[in-house]
Amino acid sequence: MIRSFLSQILTALVDKDTLAMNFSNRRSFVKDLEYNDIHALCDLIHDLVQQFDADTTIYCFVDDGSKFDVDSRGAFASLKLIFGRIQGIIGDDNLKLKLKVLMTVPFRSSQRLRRTIEE
Repeated sequence: MIRSFLSQILTALVDKDTLAMNFSNRRSFVKDLEYNDIHALCDLIHDLVQQFDADTTIYCFVDDGSKFDVDSRGAFASLKLIFGRIQGIIGDDNLKLKLKVLMTVPFRSSQRLRRTIEE
């Protein structure tokens, strides 16, 4: 989910010819990205979305959010962390663009998933 979102952000910045990767000059950060560290991936999203103009709106669609509402392999904990970080990005006063997130669930979502979204 998060890597797909990142690839779309990167593609949009490349298409606009505005991609700047000067923030990724630490080896430890690059290594964390290579190992798909969720914190590093969320940091990368935050760094990249700051490169868009103020008139830009980014939409993130999470289709079938219930797939992540399981305890297997830390899926729910990861989802909770990612949503917390996205809320932090949205609340960033220095961010110029608008970031909107829509999550679909094919049936009634669990109470813990609703609580996570509401927090």
